[in-house]
Amino acid sequence: MNFFNVIVYVLLWNFATITFSVSSSQAQHQKGCFLDNDEKKLSCVQVISYDNKTNDSVRSSNFTKEIVSLDLFNMSFNTLHEVASNFSKLRHHFKFKIKELKISNSSIENLGYYFHPILGYLHRLDLRRNNLKGLSYYLAVNLNKIHSIYLSNNPWDCSMDLEWVLALNSSSVKDLNELTCRGENYPGKPLTAIATFQHDLQEQCPDKCDCSLPNVVQDPGTRLLQPIVALDCSEVELSAFPENLPNYTTILRLEGNEIEDLAPLKKNLAYKTVQDLYLDNNRIKSISILEGTYWLSHFRVLSLIGNKLTQLPTYALENALEQNPNMPNAVRIYFGDNPWRCDCAFVPGFQDMLRKYEHIIQDIEEVQCSYVEGDENSLNPVCNFTPRYTLQNSTIDVLFFTDS
Repeated sequence: MNFFNVIVYVLLWNFATITFSVSSSQAQHQKGCFLDNDEKKLSCVQVISYDNKTNDSVRSSNFTKEIVSLDLFNMSFNTLHEVASNFSKLRHHFKFKIKELKISNSSIENLGYYFHPILGYLHRLDLRRNNLKGLSYYLAVNLNKIHSIYLSNNPWDCSMDLEWVLALNSSSVKDLNELTCRGENYPGKPLTAIATFQHDLQEQCPDKCDCSLPNVVQDPGTRLLQPIVALDCSEVELSAFPENLPNYTTILRLEGNEIEDLAPLKKNLAYKTVQDLYLDNNRIKSISILEGTYWLSHFRVLSLIGNKLTQLPTYALENALEQNPNMPNAVRIYFGDNPWRCDCAFVPGFQDMLRKYEHIIQDIEEVQCSYVEGDENSLNPVCNFTPRYTLQNSTIDVLFFTDS
């Protein structure tokens, strides 16, 4: 069964006007379907409104049996929504071939499974400026049988599986590099680039983890596209950082595991691109190993909520923040729900740092002293801590001044 027959049936059902033996120039200025027998061209302009229900009641026409082949079937500027989904019901009627099929500037959303049989006859297929959002992988493979295909200016949905894009051959799809994403995901970005990033990401994604591609940006230096890769390995009983990461991993979530050691941030080059790190509810006792590292002076987000931190090298963290190119607007730190040691040796410097960077420490009120029985500072915010020796010294100074 041939695609042309289906459309002719629909035209008859909708009382379309069929005119034989008219010139191409005449067809361009008239509304209807026009067959040029000499040039073997059929053009249908602003007359086709196609849906599945119409096909169920369509009847055959005698004149269609007289046509054996067409060099061109042009049905642009119509309101077609789906192509050939009911070929199986009409397959036994006719057997003619179309060399070139042009359906641009229409409303096609779905090509349908039964579109496949005509691909073996086509030399050229033009589906530009329709409403196509995706293709099946099987159809994409079969499209490569056609010499010339045009698919640009369709609203391709890049939130869908894009493996079909990688099946397309650029020697057949002449405008492959012009296909772009529409909608909320990667608007205006090249379809082939997004498909490649997604494919590579799934190939490189570590076991137990979920990988995603929240954004793709242009590198300001090289002007090349760079993926923003997010890796979620939360609550999967990890005792250490994953050894390998997908390329361009920027966001890493490791909450709810049993991680103690931050050494990979210093030693593993795969972590150099990680900017947002979420390590909530692990077993981390110290960040001292990060002193002087590239990572500590380039991160954007560091979340260590609910770990086992009692103190940290404030001088090292302040020095890293002063060098961080993401400061001050992009950096966010979370230190809450850790058993901070509140004594006269550590707290004064820690307090100074908290106050200095209160605009980037997002949970400063949750940074509290650990519980110590009988200590009035227990579970109070570190910023409110008052060392005892200060009170004692102040009292002595006041008494001495009075006596004199």
